[in-house]
Amino acid sequence: MASVVFIDNRDGIAVVTVENPPVNALSHAVRSGLAHAVAQTNAE
Repeated sequence: MASVVFIDNRDGIAVVTVENPPVNALSHAVRSGLAHAVAQTNAE
């Protein structure tokens, strides 16, 4: 499964982008990706 949530660190600020066209509905992949992004940024 391709990732639909991306994390970019800009000067110490985590920018989380959701890319799930045509709408960014809260599908399982989006919810899982957001949970992973939060866990990853908390770990840093």
